[in-house]
Amino acid sequence: MNKQFDLGFDLSDCDPVMSLDDYQDLLHEWQSKNFGSQPISNAALGVAEEAGELAHAVLKRLQGIRGFRDDVKYHAAVTDAIGDIAIYSMQLCSAIGVSFDSVVRHTADHVLQRDWKRFDESGKGNGK
Repeated sequence: MNKQFDLGFDLSDCDPVMSLDDYQDLLHEWQSKNFGSQPISNAALGVAEEAGELAHAVLKRLQGIRGFRDDVKYHAAVTDAIGDIAIYSMQLCSAIGVSFDSVVRHTADHVLQRDWKRFDESGKGNGK
């Protein structure tokens, strides 16, 4: 892993025993309590909005404007957007009745099987 940055928050207050599935369940309850039943489009639009905030931070960093040259400001914006994308993604998973943790693990397993250096067309030797 690359250099660790001070994210501006303390991870020691997070429950080390809770799984992503536990958080997904709690967030689903929180969403229902605060917003009632929501169409799946709300969570999908939330992912898009937060991806835009992530892209904004990266673009302004590349342009060297709006204070994003500052590592603390930049990393705070990026990690906030990534966290929000994960939360909205969990809500999407809840809406379709699947485990966010399982989706991430399944996708990671598929990605880790690819070798783009050896198989530049598909990442796999069989071309699929």
